[in-house]
Amino acid sequence: MESISENSFEEILIEYMPMIKGIVNTYPQNSREDLLQEGILGLNNALQAYDESLNVPFKQFARKCIKNRVNTAYRKYSRDDTMERIDE
Repeated sequence: MESISENSFEEILIEYMPMIKGIVNTYPQNSREDLLQEGILGLNNALQAYDESLNVPFKQFARKCIKNRVNTAYRKYSRDDTMERIDE
């Protein structure tokens, strides 16, 4: 995939923001702001890594990348919160 300009990314982000919010809204309220940022990063990763030759629709690929990024971040945040509570 060609390099995405900043303007192009903004347009793609507007298109995919409902998907990102839908994914993030399945997590606890107190984590959503951070996870929204992670979802945006997941979309960016999808844009960078997408390979048309694999015959997978970009939307499907992006959804998987976003979900993986958000889930990984949530597990990390949850683990960090648990460790902070143990240390207190």
